[in-house]
Formats: sequence, structure tokens, C-alpha cells
Amino acid sequence: MAFSPRASNRRIALVLGLTAVFAVGVLPWSHWFAAGGAPDVRRLGGTDRFATAASISADLFPAGSRVVYVASGETFPDALAAAAAAGRGAPVLLTAGKKLPPATATELARLHPQLIVAVGGFSAISDSVLAAMRPYATTGIVSRYAGIDRFSTAAAVSRVLFPNGSPTVFLATGLAYPDATAGAPAAAGQPGPLLLVGRDSVPLATTVELSRLRPSRIVLVGGPEVISDAVAKVASHYADTVRQWGGATRIDTSVTVANRISTKGGWTVIANEWSFSDGIVGAAAASFLGGPILFTDSASLSRSVADELRRNAPGHVIVIGGTEAVSTTVVDQITEIMRASASTEPSATPSASDASQTATASASDSASPTASPSPTATATAVPVTPAPTATPAPTATPVPPPP
Repeated sequence: MAFSPRASNRRIALVLGLTAVFAVGVLPWSHWFAAGGAPDVRRLGGTDRFATAASISADLFPAGSRVVYVASGETFPDALAAAAAAGRGAPVLLTAGKKLPPATATELARLHPQLIVAVGGFSAISDSVLAAMRPYATTGIVSRYAGIDRFSTAAAVSRVLFPNGSPTVFLATGLAYPDATAGAPAAAGQPGPLLLVGRDSVPLATTVELSRLRPSRIVLVGGPEVISDAVAKVASHYADTVRQWGGATRIDTSVTVANRISTKGGWTVIANEWSFSDGIVGAAAASFLGGPILFTDSASLSRSVADELRRNAPGHVIVIGGTEAVSTTVVDQITEIMRASASTEPSATPSASDASQTATASASDSASPTASPSPTATATAVPVTPAPTATPAPTATPVPPPP
């Protein structure tokens, strides 16, 4: 279904009048790893991908939220557009295509939103799911931001969030999720839209939106293996400056993006590189917190991620998923790196990351677009030490109204 232009005619201001503050110990699987005043690491997970998204939402938005984005937890293409949108101050929950999961319904009831936005077409989220969500919106409004395919859905979201254009636009492959999810926090921090492309071509919906946005700068997230020189050449017709951020693997691409948007003492999110659902909700959390998302395999922390954590020395790390998604060994490695960084930099103080730093060009290989996602694993209890009082998360910013 094509996106309706009525959104621009009925736009009103919905300002989120809350400051999202982390609630320590609210959730049974919200574990803190800290000692004294040292930086902290926490794990957020659930029994499945839907419960994991609900867990993150409850932790980041303990006071509720006026707007909630809902994306498919079964396929990634339309869900990619929701991750960057969440940086404007709203949680992202996941749903099955034809049925609203109990965990999602319970979290919607707790959030008590005025508006629910479904991101994706009928094949991703059915009308019956929209109808099931309507009672949870206090205004009774459930909107759908969608296009005829993944590329036009991303363009549809861009039109709603950036009605007056944008000086910076991010382009990522629409054929796989890792690069787009890595780029979402950068797009949210500019702020700028995240649009999708093919490896060797730019779809019509994307070129039309680029013409409307009139950017001066375009960032290609991913190297030549996923975004070729042909796409870069097309992009150069729409912006004076075209940059490419990529690495040899999906993990290294996340490191490349993180290196450009993170600041010391801020927030960092860690997720399994093979789980698209963890990547989507993790990127949404990172977008809201103003920090990057880094990918890892389940068994061990890669050297490039470890080096980035040492360089950036984040004050807070959120690990997405259970121990099968990100093992206790990985969490221990992260904790040790952060404690070592804290001991060598005693003057560092936690602060929210500013994702609007000016970046320089970097062209290199990126992740393969052929990986298949794996479900979020069930978390198991891990011994914890007493945690310090949590630092408040960034204040939420205005979110667009329904069409």
C-alpha cells in the first residue's frame, strides 16, 4: 500500500514530556555488573524476541511513552526503518504478522501510549494486528507507515520524520540488516533519514526521496561488498559530499560507525551479529540513548570491538538477549575492559553520547548480505554485584503525529 501524503496535512506537535530514567532491578533479567563507582554493564533479554523488545522498552521507558513504534519480529526489511525513528524518543516493540504476541500486548498496556505507529505493509503487519493494538492507544489511533516494498517503506518514514528535507542522509543495503541497524543510531543522532538501496542500484523510491530531501551529505553504511561504486556514483548526483563507512565484516562495520559517533563515557549497546530482532531493538535503544550499537558473536568478543570499547571507554553498556545470544564470557570480557578503562581514566564521567560528530570518509569491505537471523535466546540468571544509581537517559524529543 502506498504511503498517504495526508500525513503532512494533518501534522500536529506531540512533545514527549518525560525523562526516561533507568530503573535498577525492575526486570528479572535486567542484570548490573558494577563495583563501587565503576562503569556498568547490564543485560536485557526475554524468553523470545517479542519479550526481549518488551524488556528493553520497560527499562528505557519506565514512565510510559506517548508514542510507540511496532515493527515485524519475523522479517527485517520493513523493521529497519523503525530503528532510526525510535531515536526521536519512543520505544520499538515487535509483533508477529498475524497475531499480537502477549508480551507486546502487556507492554503496550503498561506504556499507555496516545499513538501507536506500525512500520511496514500488510505482508509484515496485518490489519488484524492493527485492530488488536487499537484498544491500547488512548486516542484509538493506530497509524501505518508503509510503502509497496522495503525501499518505499523507508522513504515513507523519511517523509513523515523529515518533511522539510535533511542536510544528511544515510544509505544502507536493504538486502540485509546488520549495516542498516549499525547506521540507525548515526542517523538518529544527526538527525537524518535512513534510506535503503541495492548493491548495485538505487531504487526509484529512494531516488525520489533523495530529490525531495535535498541533502548536502550522504553517508553509505557498508563497504563495496554491499554498496558498490555504482551506488556511490548515483548518490553523488544528489549531494556534494558522499562518504562510505564500512569494515571487513558486519562486526567491523559496526565498529567503524561507532568510531565516528561515540563519545567517551556514554552509552553503548551490544547485540548478537546473527539476530536481526536483537539488532533492530538494540539499534532502537542505541538511537534513543545517543550511542552506537556494536555486534558480537555469541562465544567471544572480537578484537575490533574490544579495541573500540577501550578507545571509547563507555560509561554504560547494554547487552541485548540471553546467554545463548551473548554468552557470560563476552559479558565478562566487556566488564573487564570497562573496569580497566575506568582505572586508567579516573577523571572520566558518564555522559550521553552525541552522535552528530563530523565524520571523515572510509571505504572498505562490509558484511555479507546473506546471513540468516536467529531468534533471541532465553536468558539465564547471572550473579550480580550491587550497582550504583543509574545515570538518567537522554530526554525524549518530539515524535511525529499520525497521518
